Amino acid sequence: MATIHLNFRVLGIYLDLRNVPIQTEEGVTLTIEGVMTQLKTLPLDDFYQYRTASPSQPGISDFDFSKSVKDGTLENVQVRYANPPKGERPAGLYMLCDSLCSNPILTWQYYVLDENKQPKNENDNFVAFSNPNTTLQLAEGDTIIWRLVSILTQPVNETERLKARMGADPKTM
Repeated sequence: MATIHLNFRVLGIYLDLRNVPIQTEEGVTLTIEGVMTQLKTLPLDDFYQYRTASPSQPGISDFDFSKSVKDGTLENVQVRYANPPKGERPAGLYMLCDSLCSNPILTWQYYVLDENKQPKNENDNFVAFSNPNTTLQLAEGDTIIWRLVSILTQPVNETERLKARMGADPKTM
């Protein structure tokens, strides 16, 4: 079992980690668990890429995630910043959660890029987090990008949407 160093990003909560060591046999489905395990034992600030008014100390005090008990899929990712995470954003807890019973549904996806930023997912397809049988092998310098995406399950009501954009309560118009 070898140790490799990966880049790890969660879009939307400004988490951008570089050169995080994980074990190669963790594979892509266990990578988020491997990253979290490593960051609990290593100084998290050493890997954080965004810089703030306090450049050497971004002040990440916690990084965590949870999986569905039912099927093992990723449910939420959270990170707490003691200092502002990026630009003018305030310090505090940043968390993104899925929502699989609404329109649109919100669901987590990840993509793997090699060190040359070329897609590595199997035939450029998404691989389910809960699928332990993936053949995708991680290598030194790969980047894993997680993002919460919106997928419509039915058409939207255009009238309601337009009224909402105008700032009015659609029920009172």
